[in-house]
Amino acid sequence: MFRNLPRTAVLSLAGLQSGLWTTGAATAVMTPSLAKRNLSAVAPDVLQAPDWDLVESASRLRIDGIKILHLFGEVMDFDGNPIPNARIDIWQAGPDGSYRDADLPTTSAFRGFGSAITDDLGHFMFRTILPIAYGNKAPHIHARVSRPRGRTLETRIYLVDAPENDRDWHYGSLGPSQQAALSIDPVERHDGDLEAGFNFVV
Repeated sequence: MFRNLPRTAVLSLAGLQSGLWTTGAATAVMTPSLAKRNLSAVAPDVLQAPDWDLVESASRLRIDGIKILHLFGEVMDFDGNPIPNARIDIWQAGPDGSYRDADLPTTSAFRGFGSAITDDLGHFMFRTILPIAYGNKAPHIHARVSRPRGRTLETRIYLVDAPENDRDWHYGSLGPSQQAALSIDPVERHDGDLEAGFNFVV
């Protein structure tokens, strides 16, 4: 699994393979905050150590027809300058529509939460699953970005054109430009997994 590789090697490989790293300045639009949430979706407070790989068993997920998503991007300020050493926490519902508790052990193939620290160029990456819809919620990934000695942003990442977007109250509360700023459009890789790029401007 990727977590056994040095972080610098993983980021270098990811950048070469995906081509999703951006130039920053041309795309610097403040990322909308979307902190409204229900209690079942509260982020884990602290992870013992940052771990960007939410997938415990890729083979089990693939057997069950669950798509693995590689999420890449940058954290930058409004001027397009990269923000190194920013912490990103993400969490999302598992294939069964439930959230995992970081304090409890799990034998699931999907852990449900993870964190990453940006490198010197503001880059980050996660390996997770394509988010699912549950209840009246559109598919989404919760995200919290904490700048070193700076502000913290909490928001959500949605899927472009997901049919469930129309019934999601939180997504519907956003304007078109905000919806676009919080949406990804994953593409399929040669190995059958999906990948998508997403930038945080904080």
